[in-house]
Amino acid sequence: MREKSGLTVQDFAAKLGVTPASVYRWENTRGRLNLQDRCLSSLQRLHDQVESKS
Repeated sequence: MREKSGLTVQDFAAKLGVTPASVYRWENTRGRLNLQDRCLSSLQRLHDQVESKS
């Protein structure tokens, strides 16, 4: 989703309220991520924004 939205790791992390290290970790993890509810909510909002622009 980060690449599709054209955001840098730093910008993506800022929009989600996490650190860039978290984004790097997510991108390098295989399988299902175990994310906190606040991160899931932020990802859903960003996903909705990206999809509405498509």
